[in-house]
Amino acid sequence: MADARTEKQKVKEITDKLEEGLKELFGSEKYKSWCMKPPIPCCMIKM
Repeated sequence: MADARTEKQKVKEITDKLEEGLKELFGSEKYKSWCMKPPIPCCMIKM
């Protein structure tokens, strides 16, 4: 039973860290400015 609790704690820690990272990313000024840029047509992208 202790293993299941430990696994749940590990999953919660990982989920919490992921959620916090996503909040930081999507709340950042860099992301907001990127969203305001017009999209680049696919034919303009060099490969």
